[in-house]
Amino acid sequence: MSAADETPDPKKCIFFYGHATGEHRYMSNFYQSKITMNQACIDKGGSTLFEYPTAEHAIMHMKACLMGDQDVADEIMATNPKTPLTAKRLGRRVCKSDNTPAWDENKWKLYVGSIAKAILTAKFDQ
Repeated sequence: MSAADETPDPKKCIFFYGHATGEHRYMSNFYQSKITMNQACIDKGGSTLFEYPTAEHAIMHMKACLMGDQDVADEIMATNPKTPLTAKRLGRRVCKSDNTPAWDENKWKLYVGSIAKAILTAKFDQ
C-alpha cells in the first residue's frame, strides 16, 4: 500500500471548506492573501515579480504561463482581486483556443507539485 492509498488520521488533519467563514478559512486558495513571487518554479525567468491577490490567481496564472497560453495568463492578471472564482474559470480555458499550444498533461504533472509548493510557501511566508 502506498502513502497515497492510506487514510489520514483525522486527529492530524485540519478539515476546512470555503474562504469566507471558519477558523481555517485562510487555508483556502480563494482566501484574500497577497502573494508576490517570480516564476522560477516553472523555469520561466526568475527575476520578474508578479503580485497575486489570492493563491488561486497565482496557480491559474502559472498554469497558463507554463502551457504558453499568454492570452489566458493576461486575462487572469487583469481579473478583479475579489474574484478568485473568475481566475479558476479562466484557468479551465488554458490551451482551449485555436491560437494556443495544445495541453500537455505530462508537463502539467511534472510541474504541478513545484507550483503548489512555491505558491503555498510564498503565501504563508509573506
